[in-house]
Amino acid sequence: SDLGVFNAFDRVAKDCDIPHQRSILPRGGTDSGAMQRAGIGSKVMTLSCPTRYIHTVTEAVHKTDLEACRDLLTAFLEKADFEKILNP
Repeated sequence: SDLGVFNAFDRVAKDCDIPHQRSILPRGGTDSGAMQRAGIGSKVMTLSCPTRYIHTVTEAVHKTDLEACRDLLTAFLEKADFEKILNP
């Protein structure tokens, strides 16, 4: 993931008191990993919601986790300094 994008999300979450946590996937991956490995210069980060029983028909999330994820993405889009993120 791009450290600038990651830090911007972290800063917005802290400034807006949005519950969040950092994690590193021990296995598996996301499309952002493939984009990063493509080496085309795209800045990427994964914003994910804690999920139980992922990739099953009984996949479940806690409502407050989902709301925090939504709130963080909304706040990031409203408040982030994209010029600073894209051109550090």
